[in-house]
Amino acid sequence: MTCHIRGVTHFFSARNRPMSLLKAHRLIKCAYSTRILDSWRICDKITEKTALRLRHIKEETGVVPGLALIRFGYNADAERFIQKKKELALRCGVDLHEYKFDSSCKTEEVEEKIHQLNKDRSIHGIVVSHPLPSSIDEDAVLNAISPVKDVDGCSSLNEGRLVNLGEMKKRANDKGLDDDIHYYNMVNFPSTALATLCFIESYKLPLEKRKATVIGCSSSVGLPIALLLSHKDMTCQLSHSHQDITPSLLKDSDYVISAQGSPMKIKGEWLKPECTVIDMGPTYAASATHDDMTGSVDVDTCCNIAGNVTPVPGGPGILSQVMLMQNTMKSMVLQEGMLPLYERMGGKLSFYQPLLSY
Repeated sequence: MTCHIRGVTHFFSARNRPMSLLKAHRLIKCAYSTRILDSWRICDKITEKTALRLRHIKEETGVVPGLALIRFGYNADAERFIQKKKELALRCGVDLHEYKFDSSCKTEEVEEKIHQLNKDRSIHGIVVSHPLPSSIDEDAVLNAISPVKDVDGCSSLNEGRLVNLGEMKKRANDKGLDDDIHYYNMVNFPSTALATLCFIESYKLPLEKRKATVIGCSSSVGLPIALLLSHKDMTCQLSHSHQDITPSLLKDSDYVISAQGSPMKIKGEWLKPECTVIDMGPTYAASATHDDMTGSVDVDTCCNIAGNVTPVPGGPGILSQVMLMQNTMKSMVLQEGMLPLYERMGGKLSFYQPLLSY
């Protein structure tokens, strides 16, 4: 594998993305035999395209996508991700409306607000920030969201459609429907799964007939990643985050995708040579700086073994926020009947591909 210093150089010079000298040294050392696949350029490019398209839509129609963010109490980790959503929404041209609930609130209060937002035509997407208080029935809250406004694909209906995607596509093709969107146009898929797919395809890595192991089986991250990749003709095995990771689990995997938050859990000696390792499980220390974000992959041990590895920060996790904004744009286009306008602008709403590729 050839040296990929460009990615590391970009990682150094990206504005407002500081990195410790130790972490930079590790990436440079790794780059001589293992490619560092970062998401910064992909995110910047797609964000620029999204902002441009939404600006044109606003000029034509006066409509701006509205995203409602429901949050509970205060959580330091959640606060960081919420702040990133706000910054990205501003860059893209999405109106983000924040609704705060006390940690002691009742499920019925949240459901009532969601029902109001479902009827609000200025709101095109609704997302619930995790973690939820123990007093809240998470399933009830997520399933209260209208499927078309469920831009993070967390409702049971959207989850079910992801599971049944193969049959849905077959039925659509049998009816001669182009790209399925005219038949099942109200489906949203989780932003983390879309981010993983977009990330892999942006680097033109092969998917068909490859084997992937996804570690972590949460319904919001690990499971949808495995399901979406399986619909790209990959063989996917799903491992619980509490299962012991052994060489036998990973030795035949062309892709290892960590969707759990245990720091430095994945070791290089367990990997198949030249495989691709994707870290979707960052964790934070007490401070809010980038240097205090730690991945679930031990990058040092992956050097000279893995063909490709993602850094933390800088992996596909940051791309999931961009996919959330794209899902919001898609929902606006469909709810407002803007599909002909969107297509005239050169866009195409694809069933499960990212709307704007890198």
